[in-house]
Amino acid sequence: MAAHILGKLHYEQHGKHGPVMLFIHGNPYDHRLWLYQTAHFSTWFRTIAVDVPPYGRSPSPTPGLTLTDIAEACWEVVDEVTREPVILVGNSVGATTVIYMIGLRPQQVRALIVTGCAYWPNRDFARQGGAQWDELGIDARRETFEFFTSSALRDQPLTHYLHQMFLETNERMDVRGIRQIFHALEEPEPEAVYDRIDKPCLIITGTEDPAHPGALDMQRRIRDAELAIINGAGHVPNLDNPVEWDRHVLSFLQRHRLFDPPA
Repeated sequence: MAAHILGKLHYEQHGKHGPVMLFIHGNPYDHRLWLYQTAHFSTWFRTIAVDVPPYGRSPSPTPGLTLTDIAEACWEVVDEVTREPVILVGNSVGATTVIYMIGLRPQQVRALIVTGCAYWPNRDFARQGGAQWDELGIDARRETFEFFTSSALRDQPLTHYLHQMFLETNERMDVRGIRQIFHALEEPEPEAVYDRIDKPCLIITGTEDPAHPGALDMQRRIRDAELAIINGAGHVPNLDNPVEWDRHVLSFLQRHRLFDPPA
């Protein structure tokens, strides 16, 4: 079992047939960040969405948590479902986890899809993000939702509905555990892992994402990585604009012979 995590990660599966797509959410969401994608892609894939500790129903992490610990815990989820190569999908800290996962088991990865992501050798964002949770406690969650949502959707009823759905789990949240996530994110970029990535990689970024410039840097950092830009989307473009986000993913998978659409 992965170090510094008090038990197995919670996950939800949609679909019983086909290759596996593993979805890893970012802060401060849970596995339901991918509710559109796990439903849609389960037509062709087995979609597995994980709760990163301490979100959703996953256990809390303990001091000393590393990104490798999170990656190992996510591979433990995969091991419960399949031993075959999988497609890894991640948002924000989930995208960082995906990079660490391919570093641990490159032979078991078919492709990478990362969104709300960035290549940031300067880790100030992690220190600043952690300080916000120190100051506001669990109220930082609502503040972060507002910051990450695109301006066009911020006041929409559906957006409020989705945010409230996540906020209703606050009583299960461990703020100290969330702080351990930010401590882990202070680790330097895994340069050696980036150098070895040789699997198809798609980066999807929204123009309103604060991390958008870093996503462009990530495309330059990963050899042959492909880039899709969604105008007006924020840090969670798969939630802001699932129609366009899914279209980019299916096109990418088809180009790399990982998806065979029906005639």
